[in-house]
Amino acid sequence: METEGFTHFFNDKTGLKMTGQTFTAHPKIDPKTGNMIAFGYASTGLCTDDCTFYEVTPEGELVHEIWFKVPYYCMMHDFGITEDYAVFNIMPSIGSWERLEKGLPHFGFDTSMPVYLGVLPRREGATGDDIRWFKTSNSFNSHVMNAFQEGSKVHFDIPVAKNNMFPFFPDVNGAPFNGQEAMSYLTRWTVDMASNSDAFESEVQLTQTAGEFPRIDDRFAGQPYRYGWMLEMDYRRPVELKGGSAGGLLMNCLCLIDHQTKTEQHWWCGPVSSLQEPCFIPRAKDAAEGDGWIVQICNRLEEHRSDLLLFDALDIEKGPIATINIPIRMRFGLHGNWADAEDVGL
Repeated sequence: METEGFTHFFNDKTGLKMTGQTFTAHPKIDPKTGNMIAFGYASTGLCTDDCTFYEVTPEGELVHEIWFKVPYYCMMHDFGITEDYAVFNIMPSIGSWERLEKGLPHFGFDTSMPVYLGVLPRREGATGDDIRWFKTSNSFNSHVMNAFQEGSKVHFDIPVAKNNMFPFFPDVNGAPFNGQEAMSYLTRWTVDMASNSDAFESEVQLTQTAGEFPRIDDRFAGQPYRYGWMLEMDYRRPVELKGGSAGGLLMNCLCLIDHQTKTEQHWWCGPVSSLQEPCFIPRAKDAAEGDGWIVQICNRLEEHRSDLLLFDALDIEKGPIATINIPIRMRFGLHGNWADAEDVGL
């Protein structure tokens, strides 16, 4: 389970303590309150369908812990938040004690099972019984770009692939990995909390660009937003050396999507390099959305070393505005966040 750096939170005022055993790799910061929003899956132990939702103040006080159950046990890696809800995508990268006892990989992908979206109210007094589950057809979906509300509707933006993206978690029925079907495309799922149906209202593909590891200006997490960045998989470009990413797929371009103008920018790292996950740095705390920089590591595969690249976040096509040559080869990595020195006490 994902427990990056967290074992428990304790509230000195109320005595509340985190009781779940797990913690997501993708906590969110509510830009209005500063609270950290998080969840854990398999919260009572391996292969259980128990999950926990957490909300923690900047001082480390646990103010909410809600227990709920998912439709089936699976790898739950990321999620989304809106002003009023936490939103959980459930996709059939499933596991079981039976798989483990057979010596199989913990998780395997099942193309016969549906996908769910769970919408849990964040209000005071909410319980696990308040979660709404919406259902759609099978797909692979993992990292979330953002989520936001529009009236009674909840929008959830996430790269979606027709089939499994993780060859190291193979098909449960032994089907070979299908690289073409593993290409994911940013898609907006919309559900209506005012409806009496468990069906998605719409599923709209937002781009023809294949990509993953989406990022935003984190000051707009859970809010209507304009800009998103992601790692692009462009196999039309020449490739002379392979070494795509931690997941194995070629990540050779940085992509900027402008949801307002429906336009994109792309920057290619070349035929002998690959890219790691981008991260946004705001120019100032009160800067406009997207006014800042993108920072990311570039794997220089031919030279067995790495560069740290800095881009003007809204003009990536002109290429890096600064390059730091790292004299060693950084391992493939992902999931970093920017923090100003003053925010971490430096």
